[in-house]
Amino acid sequence: NHDTKGMTAGGGVRVNMGGSALSVDYAFGSNSVIEPTHQFGLNFEF
Repeated sequence: NHDTKGMTAGGGVRVNMGGSALSVDYAFGSNSVIEPTHQFGLNFEF
């Protein structure tokens, strides 16, 4: 239901390390039904 959606924002950083990579992501979302949500992601590529 899109009537309850509020603001969303996010961003991330990726660092290449030779043949590998590390990335960290963050996202924030708000709506009128539940408390604001925070999402974090950590990825390692090899």
